[in-house]
Amino acid sequence: MKDQVYSYIKDTAGRHLAVMLSAVMLLAAGIGFTSAYLIDEPKPLTNTFVSGIDPYGSLTISKVVKDTEGETVDVPDSVIFSFDVTLGNEYANKTFGGYTADVNGVIHLSMPSGESRTIEYLPVEMKKVKVEEKDIPEGFTPEGGAEKTVKLIRSGDARADYVNIYDPAEAVNNIQLKVRKTINGRNWKDDDAFTFVLEQLTGDSIWTKIAEKEADKGDKTPDFTAAIQSIHFTEAATYTFRVREDEESSGGIIVDPQISEFSVVVADDEHDGKLKIKEVVSTAPNTTISRDKTTKAPIVQMAFENKYDPQGSVDVDINITKTLVDTSGQSKAPSGFVFGLYDEDGELIADTVE
Repeated sequence: MKDQVYSYIKDTAGRHLAVMLSAVMLLAAGIGFTSAYLIDEPKPLTNTFVSGIDPYGSLTISKVVKDTEGETVDVPDSVIFSFDVTLGNEYANKTFGGYTADVNGVIHLSMPSGESRTIEYLPVEMKKVKVEEKDIPEGFTPEGGAEKTVKLIRSGDARADYVNIYDPAEAVNNIQLKVRKTINGRNWKDDDAFTFVLEQLTGDSIWTKIAEKEADKGDKTPDFTAAIQSIHFTEAATYTFRVREDEESSGGIIVDPQISEFSVVVADDEHDGKLKIKEVVSTAPNTTISRDKTTKAPIVQMAFENKYDPQGSVDVDINITKTLVDTSGQSKAPSGFVFGLYDEDGELIADTVE
C-alpha cells in the first residue's frame, strides 16, 4: 500500500511539473526567446506485488535397512529399492527437478540402502502425495508399511523416510551325514553293536547330544542325515558338530578313539533374503566331504575302524603223540624227535624232545 501511495504522489507531481514547464515555455515564446523545449508525458509506474512465500516444495525419500535388533545393516549396492510417487493425472508427463512423471502422473524412483532421492519444484497445490515402496526384495519388511501419504510444505522439504527390517529366511539344510564302521581282526558277530553319538557345540566347550545311532552286523553304516537336517540355521554363523563312538567295548573290540568334528559355515553374502550354507569343512583324518552330483548337497562321510584285541590269558595243554612205523622189521624206540611251539611271527616259544 505504501508503494502504491508513493507511486500516486510521484505521478501527480510529474504532471504538475509538466504543466508548469509548458507555461514557462509559452511565456518565453511571448517575450522573444527562440529556444523551444519538448517534454514527454511520463509513463505510468507499475509496481508488482510479491508475497515472499515460494509456492513450491520438495519431497525427499530415504532408505535405510536395520536388523531385528535395530542395528544398521550394510546391504550391498546390488540390492535396489523401488518407489512410486503418485502426483495425479493432471501432472502426467511433467518434469519436476529432473524427474518426469509417467502418463498416469507417477514418478518412479530407485536407490540402494543408505541413500535418498529428492524431487524438487513440486507445486504445493498438490497438498499431498502418495509414496509406495514397490517390488520389495525378499526378507526386507518396511517398518510401518509400504505406503505413506506425505503433505507438501511451502518452501520446505517434505520427507518419506523408509526403514526396512532385514530378517532373512533360514538356510536350506540338505546336509547328508553318514558313518561307516569296520572291524579289523575278526568277522562281525550277530550280537555286535556299536553306538555313535552326534553332538553340537552349543557353548564354551559344551556339547549337546542331537542323536545316537547303532552299527551292527546288519547295518554297518549309521545314517545321521535326518538328525543333522533337523538343525535350523537361522543366523549367519559357524555351527560346529562332532561324531564320536561310545567308549564301551564289545568282546575284545577296542573302539576308535577318533572324535570327528566338522563345521557348517552359514553366510548371507548376497543379502537376497535367504541364508545359505557356504561351506562344510573338517580337519578330521577319517572324514571326507563331497557334493551330491545332482543336488549339490554337502555329503559328510566318516570312517571308524575298530580293532579286535582279546585281553587276558588262558592255560592250554598241548598233547603230541608220535608214532614211528618201521617197515624193516626192526624194533626201535621213537626218540630223538623235537617239537616246537611258535608265535604268529614265527618266533619259537617253547620246544620239547621225545
